[in-house]
Amino acid sequence: MIAGLPMYDLPELADATAAWWQGIAQHGGFEAELERPADLLAHWRSPDLLFSQTCGYPLTHALAGSVRYLATPCYAAQGCHGPFYRSAILVREDAAQASFADTEGATLAINSEDSQSGCNVLRVMAAETSPARPFFGAVVWTGSHLASMAAVQEGQADLAAVDAVTLALATRVRPTAVAGLRRLAWSPATPALPYISRPDLPVAVRQALVRATHAACADPRLAAVRQELLINGVAVLNPDAYQVIPGMHRRALALGLTELG
Repeated sequence: MIAGLPMYDLPELADATAAWWQGIAQHGGFEAELERPADLLAHWRSPDLLFSQTCGYPLTHALAGSVRYLATPCYAAQGCHGPFYRSAILVREDAAQASFADTEGATLAINSEDSQSGCNVLRVMAAETSPARPFFGAVVWTGSHLASMAAVQEGQADLAAVDAVTLALATRVRPTAVAGLRRLAWSPATPALPYISRPDLPVAVRQALVRATHAACADPRLAAVRQELLINGVAVLNPDAYQVIPGMHRRALALGLTELG
């Protein structure tokens, strides 16, 4: 069996990420190698998957029916509240924009089209802010939140939406990644990035994974690891809570926004 925690696995946090999985595995009595996959969809869809973390947009789109929701970690980061998180809309410190509405016609950096925090939240924000279609003047595709921030820093783009946990982690372990940027606005909140398993995993095993995650969150021996990863708990939501994500996309389409830029 395999496991992965690919969503916030910055190189500077590799040891903490591995220790977090080992803590969960030990509490549940599981043996699974922690992968650092290059192909995320293949990893999430693997018939050997025991435990991983994905973004809410793939959960409700490309992975619908291919994975099973387990639980949602809670993060101690600005923009997060319990098992919910937001995206920070970032611009350069010297940018003239005073509100999100002022970014109409600007160049947007997007990490990935299937990113809830970097793309989908902007669909509904743009659609509800202005009748302009498309809202942004141009889009630069970057491949990651860190690359989106770099694109804004370097003037290749005017703004980017970056998930609150990534922003908080980067601020602490890689401050150069956020230098010269400021938060213009927060996005609407959605459930944070969920822990998942493969759909055919026996119910008893899924339940044991959830119990192990709760136990790891309460284990004082893992306190330093949790603090490094900004994890301060875990919640089990009704999986339907994630339907707010496709709902955002439908809302943008209903308002006539089919392309961001």
